Amino acid sequence: MRRVELYSGVVVLVLLAATCHSQPRYWIALNFDVTFRKEGVALVKALLHPFTLEGESLYGNATIEEELREAQNLTVDEIALMFANNPKTLRYRVVEELHRDDEAVVYCDVYGYGTFEELRGAYTITVLIYLNTSEFVEVSDSVVIVKVRDSYTSRDPRSWIDVLRVSFERGVLLEYSWLPSTANGPAVTAEDRLVWENLNERDAPDFYIFKLRIPNFKLATLPSRLKARIGGISVKDSVVQVRILTEEGEGYAYIRLIEEGGEQTRKVYLKEEHSIKVGIRAVTRPLRVELWSSSKLLDSAEVSASVERISIPSWPFNPIRLLGIALLVAATVIVVMALRFSAEPRVPVPSQSGVEERPPL
Repeated sequence: MRRVELYSGVVVLVLLAATCHSQPRYWIALNFDVTFRKEGVALVKALLHPFTLEGESLYGNATIEEELREAQNLTVDEIALMFANNPKTLRYRVVEELHRDDEAVVYCDVYGYGTFEELRGAYTITVLIYLNTSEFVEVSDSVVIVKVRDSYTSRDPRSWIDVLRVSFERGVLLEYSWLPSTANGPAVTAEDRLVWENLNERDAPDFYIFKLRIPNFKLATLPSRLKARIGGISVKDSVVQVRILTEEGEGYAYIRLIEEGGEQTRKVYLKEEHSIKVGIRAVTRPLRVELWSSSKLLDSAEVSASVERISIPSWPFNPIRLLGIALLVAATVIVVMALRFSAEPRVPVPSQSGVEERPPL
């Protein structure tokens, strides 16, 4: 059951090595250390430890270690997905590249007996998350509400975070909760430290929620990385059809139709190097179409009167024209047959007596 996202993280990521060489099946135990700071950032450290289905450690296996190093970018994306639906919309910085830590300890129920085992050694990577760019963050009455998602179980119910250790700089944590409420709460609670120990997916929360006190915290609007343009506009039966071509990046964009008496907006999701067609029914005469991403105008185009009258039929000929062509073809065939018949030589017809009739001299 190896997933390309293997190390990407479930705390118990079930993997089946699929390399060209014979490779044993293995899982990866994964623990997280998350630290929230007063300046509005979260320092996330992932600790990975591979092991066989029988519980034998594979830490130090040269082939697996190389796979993990080559897939570091995917691991970083999995960490970013804990704070956003799309890593490209989140601002973050890799503080420490993936490396070995022989002194680290990872906890996981490797035998499935309902108890944690200590696994000595871990492959670790540390990423700094800027919380003001996370779509899972809200600000209400000067309180910052942060949701940390278990992005692994959200994609595969057979995967989850084994251990999540969350710490806070003094005075930052106000309250905490988790969803669903039927999942387990933290096994360790202290003034500035919480620890969740999840033996299975049922016990593991989907979201860890923290209410924080972060002075002068403001959500940021990142510059759009999306590049798209309007590929064409047509109008038929008062419906404005807009074709959007995405050249780079992906994400949400807004199509704004400006009319004589007002405007309309449609929210769409654009994928890189794809095109979509969106129809908007105009209430009054359409004048212009604009394409926006966040607060940036990507493209605009006028809806001219000539464009409005353009109507592309689904068949190149209408029924009347087809009937006329059919009649013309039939008439041509009749004329040609008549000419051929008149041009053929006549053969004398024998009389009934069997004697050929002669013309009079």
